[in-house]
Order: sequence, then C-alpha cells, then structure tokens
Amino acid sequence: CEYEDVFCDDCNEELQRRSLNKHQTTECHNRIVQCEHCAMEFAFRDRKSTRLNSSHVALSRMPSSA
Repeated sequence: CEYEDVFCDDCNEELQRRSLNKHQTTECHNRIVQCEHCAMEFAFRDRKSTRLNSSHVALSRMPSSA
C-alpha cells in the first residue's frame, strides 16, 4: 500500500511509502551526494562542512583546462 508508514533506511524518518523515493533522492539529509568538482561522495548534511569547503573552494575557482 502506498499509504503505509515506512522508515527511511538512511535517517530513520517515518513517512508514507509513496513519498519514500523522493525523500531518499532529494530530501534526506543523510543521502549520498557527489561533489560537483570531483568524484568525492559524502552525506548531504556534510556539504557545507569547513573541511569540504576549504578543500573545494580553491578547486572550483581554478580555470578549466579545455
């Protein structure tokens, strides 16, 4: 049943089954995302961490070699 209550495997939030896919791909703070500058993967909640920002700000400002 699409209206059955289920839990997200990544964050344990309770939601209806019909909302689970959208939650896991665009809303969950624990979903895995990839850096737009390299292949590094990390949890969405960590996207603004100091470590990620300091190591990637310089990279994002480098001219691309075309």
